[in-house]
Amino acid sequence: QDSDFWRVKIAYGEEKIRFRMLKNWRFKELVQEVVRRFNIGDMDGFHIKYLDDDSEWVLLTCDADLDECIDICRSSQRQTIKLALQISVCHLRSSVGSNSQL
Repeated sequence: QDSDFWRVKIAYGEEKIRFRMLKNWRFKELVQEVVRRFNIGDMDGFHIKYLDDDSEWVLLTCDADLDECIDICRSSQRQTIKLALQISVCHLRSSVGSNSQL
């Protein structure tokens, strides 16, 4: 039933995945699905962001952020929650720093 889930589209680089997120999912379940779908070992070094009502990408880090994301999607009457998986800038810097010492 459509009322039991949210539609989610998440992009990672050029790759995009759509899935249904049950309405009772919390941030932890969302992260687990993203890890599974993109075949990522873990989320260390990655961030999930959502597209807000000002068309800006906002960091999604906890249940409260997910609630806000859902509220914005509901109030804007969008059918799909848009997310982006990004490599953390801090992780990218530390990777580059460690590689430059080789």
